[in-house]
Amino acid sequence: SHAAFRARLVQEKIKNPIFSICTADEKVIIGHDGCLLRYDISDGGYGLHPKEMVKTAAKGKVLQLIPLPEINLLVALVDTVVQQFSLEPRIEAKRDIKLSNCTVMAAKASRGKYYIAVATKQKRLVILEYRGEEGFAIGAEIQVPIAPRSIAWNGNGVYIGYKKEYAFVNVVNSRTKELPNFSCVVSMPVTGEVLLVDSVDKLGIAYDQETEPSRKISLQWQNPPHTLGYSYPYVIGLTDRGIEVRGFPPLSKRDATRDIACRDVACDHPKLISLPNFIDMDTAARQRSHLRCMPGNDDDPEP
Repeated sequence: SHAAFRARLVQEKIKNPIFSICTADEKVIIGHDGCLLRYDISDGGYGLHPKEMVKTAAKGKVLQLIPLPEINLLVALVDTVVQQFSLEPRIEAKRDIKLSNCTVMAAKASRGKYYIAVATKQKRLVILEYRGEEGFAIGAEIQVPIAPRSIAWNGNGVYIGYKKEYAFVNVVNSRTKELPNFSCVVSMPVTGEVLLVDSVDKLGIAYDQETEPSRKISLQWQNPPHTLGYSYPYVIGLTDRGIEVRGFPPLSKRDATRDIACRDVACDHPKLISLPNFIDMDTAARQRSHLRCMPGNDDDPEP
């Protein structure tokens, strides 16, 4: 096995509870109750220095953060309200989005355009579209049977998580396909897949953009993860006992054993991961094209 990631303590005893966290360039942004705190990364990644504190217009916990440095925006879910902030030169509140009772969100870029899927308590899936200086505005709305708890983009649709199952919703034609017995999900944009964790046998199973299983190889976990992150070619699982890392998908069939074997990261009771719920499909398509040209990939399945 090899060590894909190492844990290093960079900040001790942060005063207020942390509800969300993200990174953007050389910044770490932390969501507290009613405010954002920005740190600058320094000393080769060994130190964090507080730079600014910004109060949110809406009251409540900052539950989710999605940085979009390409368009100089930070999108935050504050309690049940979606708010927009600029990232540079400092974090400042932007135009409000008239949308409330939100529970979770996920963003994607495709063909130079940006979209955010937002789930609401009223059993709606709302697609926000980026419109330049105006920021994000409400586009399509799709009714779903249950208020979603999690979202992950894949192609023209989103995987949405309910209490004990997932469903794939095509945002173009509103068609839905049920996927029972899954507990958490993460997008793997480099391969055009998502990874779902089976809530019964705890295996990680890859699905393609047609909602079909796409790999013969499944991921096994020592402890079932409650949260997933992805940094190609690794899937990171946060569990009640630590952080588990798995290489996936393998670069080729003959490398499967080598790539999947990664050392886990020692960390007590991990809660949050800074990898945002955002996929850049344009960059991912270029990466897929490059990977298909690499030696040793001729016998791999087409993602």
